[in-house]
Amino acid sequence: MAAHGEKMAQQMRRVYREDHHLPKHATFGDGSQIPDSDIQHILEVLADSENTFAWQDGDVMLCDNHRIAHGRRPFEGERRVLVALAL
Repeated sequence: MAAHGEKMAQQMRRVYREDHHLPKHATFGDGSQIPDSDIQHILEVLADSENTFAWQDGDVMLCDNHRIAHGRRPFEGERRVLVALAL
């Protein structure tokens, strides 16, 4: 939820009532839960390694998903998704 901002966190809490009921999408390979302390450490490392920039009209980004972790900050406004995938 941290990546989606406080507004999303509030909406998720309304749906799931309590934080411990929130779905977790990261598990170990055997399906067991990753401890919250490990998840927190990973989030801190990602935040320390983060690069941000201001998009300008005409900007394009190509990402190698094997080399980077990518995401976005919360924003207001209309969302447009334009995607191309090459294997």
